[in-house]
Amino acid sequence: MARFIFQLEPLLEFRRETEKSRQRELASASAGVVHAERQLADVHRQMEVALEEMRAHHLTGRLDLGFLAAHRRFVIAMQRQAGDARAALEVARQAETAARAQLAAAAVERKVIEKLREKHHERWQQALDRRENAQIDEIGMQLAYRNTAAAHAAQHAADDAAGDNPGIVPT
Repeated sequence: MARFIFQLEPLLEFRRETEKSRQRELASASAGVVHAERQLADVHRQMEVALEEMRAHHLTGRLDLGFLAAHRRFVIAMQRQAGDARAALEVARQAETAARAQLAAAAVERKVIEKLREKHHERWQQALDRRENAQIDEIGMQLAYRNTAAAHAAQHAADDAAGDNPGIVPT
């Protein structure tokens, strides 16, 4: 039986591997976004806890100005960390967007080769069908010729036996 061979199969396999690689890169970039979001949430949580602690324990009675100054420095440092975390999150989101675009491009490139493979396979199948039909037609013609030849031979034999053959004079 004939077997379809696609000449660009190595290229198709390369495109599939490239797409898988792009999927892994997207997963890594998405994990980076999740990590940056967690860091930002942690900074916000720390700021909330420090603010609640300050409200609960240090704003009643005698005020400790040293503690308030230290708390203010802590809040400024946390705001700086939050800004850094937001910047890191933005960078991670941009990397994720770029990875998503690269994955889409890799998928398109793979689909182009797969579509080409389908077209080549369809043409190959049509050519195979034409050859098989031609062989079937040839077999049918040979059978028809043999049947016709056998029928003529039988008719001639019957005519010879009956003596109806005008071309031969009995002696």
